[in-house]
Amino acid sequence: MSQNRMGRRATPVLSLLAATALLALGATQLRAEDAASGSSDSVAQGKALYAEGCMTGCHAARFGGDATKIFTRTDRKKNDIKAMAAMVSFCANQLNTGWFPEDEAMVTEYLNTEFYHLTK
Repeated sequence: MSQNRMGRRATPVLSLLAATALLALGATQLRAEDAASGSSDSVAQGKALYAEGCMTGCHAARFGGDATKIFTRTDRKKNDIKAMAAMVSFCANQLNTGWFPEDEAMVTEYLNTEFYHLTK
Protein backbone atom coordinates (compact mmCIF):
# COMPACT_ATOMS: atom_id res chain seq x y z
CA MET A 1 0.00 0.00 0.00
CA SER A 2 1.16 3.52 -0.71
CA GLN A 3 1.42 6.23 1.90
CA ASN A 4 -0.13 9.68 1.67
CA ARG A 5 1.59 12.97 2.57
CA MET A 6 0.93 12.47 6.28
CA GLY A 7 2.60 9.07 6.31
CA ARG A 8 -0.69 7.18 6.51
CA ARG A 9 -1.39 4.26 4.31
CA ALA A 10 -4.00 4.80 1.62
CA THR A 11 -6.85 2.38 2.05
CA PRO A 12 -8.07 0.23 -0.81
CA VAL A 13 -11.56 1.67 -0.29
CA LEU A 14 -10.32 5.21 -0.98
CA SER A 15 -8.46 4.02 -4.05
CA LEU A 16 -11.59 2.29 -5.28
CA LEU A 17 -13.66 5.43 -4.67
CA ALA A 18 -11.17 7.55 -6.56
CA ALA A 19 -11.18 5.12 -9.50
CA THR A 20 -14.99 5.06 -9.53
CA ALA A 21 -15.13 8.86 -9.54
CA LEU A 22 -12.73 9.02 -12.48
CA LEU A 23 -14.79 6.48 -14.44
CA ALA A 24 -18.00 8.41 -13.76
CA LEU A 25 -16.35 11.64 -14.87
CA GLY A 26 -15.21 9.98 -18.08
CA ALA A 27 -18.69 8.60 -18.78
CA THR A 28 -20.21 12.04 -18.21
CA GLN A 29 -17.71 13.57 -20.62
CA LEU A 30 -18.55 10.97 -23.26
CA ARG A 31 -22.30 11.68 -22.90
CA ALA A 32 -21.64 15.41 -23.28
CA GLU A 33 -19.52 14.79 -26.39
CA ASP A 34 -22.26 12.58 -27.87
CA ALA A 35 -24.84 15.29 -27.25
CA ALA A 36 -22.63 17.96 -28.79
CA SER A 37 -22.00 15.84 -31.87
CA GLY A 38 -25.70 15.12 -32.39
CA SER A 39 -25.35 11.35 -32.41
CA SER A 40 -28.58 9.42 -32.89
CA ASP A 41 -28.12 7.94 -29.41
CA SER A 42 -27.96 11.38 -27.80
CA VAL A 43 -31.01 12.52 -29.78
CA ALA A 44 -32.94 9.45 -28.60
CA GLN A 45 -31.88 10.08 -25.00
CA GLY A 46 -32.86 13.74 -25.36
CA LYS A 47 -36.27 12.71 -26.66
CA ALA A 48 -36.77 10.39 -23.69
CA LEU A 49 -35.70 13.10 -21.23
CA TYR A 50 -38.03 15.59 -22.89
CA ALA A 51 -40.94 13.14 -22.83
CA GLU A 52 -40.37 12.45 -19.15
CA GLY A 53 -39.70 16.01 -18.01
CA CYS A 54 -41.68 18.30 -20.31
CA MET A 55 -44.49 16.58 -22.17
CA THR A 56 -46.98 16.40 -19.32
CA GLY A 57 -45.93 19.62 -17.66
CA CYS A 58 -45.87 23.19 -18.80
CA HIS A 59 -45.93 22.72 -22.59
CA ALA A 60 -48.92 20.40 -22.70
CA ALA A 61 -50.91 22.60 -20.34
CA ARG A 62 -50.24 25.70 -22.45
CA PHE A 63 -51.11 24.12 -25.80
CA GLY A 64 -54.26 22.10 -25.24
CA GLY A 65 -52.49 18.84 -24.42
CA ASP A 66 -50.11 18.85 -27.41
CA ALA A 67 -46.70 19.74 -25.96
CA THR A 68 -45.04 19.83 -29.38
CA LYS A 69 -47.12 22.79 -30.57
CA ILE A 70 -44.79 25.11 -28.70
CA PHE A 71 -42.11 24.27 -31.26
CA THR A 72 -44.22 24.48 -34.41
CA ARG A 73 -45.94 27.83 -33.82
CA THR A 74 -45.12 30.62 -36.25
CA ASP A 75 -43.93 33.07 -33.58
CA ARG A 76 -41.14 30.94 -32.15
CA LYS A 77 -38.81 33.00 -30.00
CA LYS A 78 -35.62 30.94 -30.32
CA ASN A 79 -33.70 31.43 -33.54
CA ASP A 80 -30.23 30.21 -32.59
CA ILE A 81 -28.91 27.15 -30.82
CA LYS A 82 -27.42 29.05 -27.86
CA ALA A 83 -30.73 30.75 -27.07
CA MET A 84 -32.52 27.41 -27.30
CA ALA A 85 -29.97 25.76 -25.00
CA ALA A 86 -30.44 28.59 -22.49
CA MET A 87 -34.21 28.07 -22.61
CA VAL A 88 -33.85 24.32 -22.07
CA SER A 89 -31.66 25.04 -19.05
CA PHE A 90 -34.18 27.58 -17.72
CA CYS A 91 -37.08 25.16 -18.12
CA ALA A 92 -35.16 22.29 -16.54
CA ASN A 93 -34.45 24.52 -13.55
CA GLN A 94 -38.06 25.70 -13.29
CA LEU A 95 -39.40 22.14 -13.45
CA ASN A 96 -36.68 20.87 -11.09
CA THR A 97 -35.89 18.01 -13.46
CA GLY A 98 -32.53 17.27 -11.88
CA TRP A 99 -30.91 17.17 -15.31
CA PHE A 100 -27.17 17.48 -15.64
CA PRO A 101 -25.70 19.83 -18.28
CA GLU A 102 -25.15 16.89 -20.61
CA ASP A 103 -28.84 15.95 -20.23
CA GLU A 104 -29.82 19.49 -21.17
CA ALA A 105 -27.49 19.27 -24.17
CA MET A 106 -29.19 16.07 -25.32
CA VAL A 107 -32.65 17.64 -24.99
CA THR A 108 -31.43 20.68 -26.92
CA GLU A 109 -30.04 18.40 -29.63
CA TYR A 110 -33.31 16.47 -29.81
CA LEU A 111 -35.38 19.65 -30.13
CA ASN A 112 -33.04 21.02 -32.77
CA THR A 113 -33.06 17.78 -34.76
CA GLU A 114 -36.81 17.30 -34.52
CA PHE A 115 -38.17 20.85 -34.76
CA TYR A 116 -35.73 23.73 -35.18
CA HIS A 117 -32.95 22.65 -37.57
CA LEU A 118 -30.69 25.51 -36.44
CA THR A 119 -27.03 25.69 -37.37
CA LYS A 120 -24.48 25.34 -34.60
